[in-house]
Amino acid sequence: MELIAVLADGMGGHVAGARASKLACDNFLASYPDIKGPKDRRLLLSLDRCNRKMASAIEQDRDLAGMGSTLVGVSVDRSGVHWVSVGDSLLFLYHNNKLSRLNEDHSLAPVLADLVERGEMTAQEASHHPRRNMLRSAITGEEIRLVDLNREAVPLARGDWLILASDGLTTLAEDEIEKLVADNARKSADQMAQALVAEVKRKARVGQDNITVVAIGFDKAKTRQ
Repeated sequence: MELIAVLADGMGGHVAGARASKLACDNFLASYPDIKGPKDRRLLLSLDRCNRKMASAIEQDRDLAGMGSTLVGVSVDRSGVHWVSVGDSLLFLYHNNKLSRLNEDHSLAPVLADLVERGEMTAQEASHHPRRNMLRSAITGEEIRLVDLNREAVPLARGDWLILASDGLTTLAEDEIEKLVADNARKSADQMAQALVAEVKRKARVGQDNITVVAIGFDKAKTRQ
């Protein structure tokens, strides 16, 4: 049995952003079952089809120019989890009471962090940089410059959780996310997602990005979705 999950966060304003994220999700889920071969190939080609559909939609309606979307797509089976991602949406694994991010961040934040590490910028300058959240890669209908694609499955165990989320979840520090996942680990996937969203909303940070969460839990009997 294989489980496919996808999360997309649209860009280009309220209307175009909503259309972009729906286009990305719908086409990814429609494409993946029809593609044959190894999982990494199927994930990558599904992403490519989403990008071509985005290009077609923009070509047909020039008012949608600038429309785009992030995407995290995962395939889960007995071997573990495979994923493909572009943009800054997140994929976390909670395993053995520890939270770790699986996918790459395609915003400018990691570049700024590297500058801080090299002593070329202070941590405060990096955290307040006006382009910190600028995306270096996304589904826009043009060439995708950065793709995070894992070719070997990451094993999963009973009690593990996968969390897919838009960048609004970064309102919370990773240790806060880890505690929330731990506190809700015995609950349903819906309750897990709702707990994370509720805490972000409770923070009510000025300029906070929108928040969407998909939670997938693994217990003794079955996968909780």
